[in-house]
Amino acid sequence: MFDESKDILWLAIAISVIGVSGFFSYLLLHTAHLVRESKRTVEDVNGKLKRVDPALDAITKALEEASVAVTSLRENVIEPIASIGGVIKSFSSIKGALGRFGKMTSGDNSQ
Repeated sequence: MFDESKDILWLAIAISVIGVSGFFSYLLLHTAHLVRESKRTVEDVNGKLKRVDPALDAITKALEEASVAVTSLRENVIEPIASIGGVIKSFSSIKGALGRFGKMTSGDNSQ
């Protein structure tokens, strides 16, 4: 069957070419499967994002409205109360100063 070593060499080359082409065919097939699965995954994720997006928009809107309400509350309630607290502290410090002054004057009368 094999008269010369060249025949064996050509047979080995042919088997190698068939093996390499089989490997590349296998690689191409699995790459195609990977691309198909990637496409399905992207479509699935896009569908889920379309469902989640309105909920996120509603949450964002609610948080913005809450922020406006808190800002309004701070400006209309907390800041006036804080200024009243400052006035009360001023009166307290005046009262304390008058109290010390009164003790000083009453101390002078007792001598």
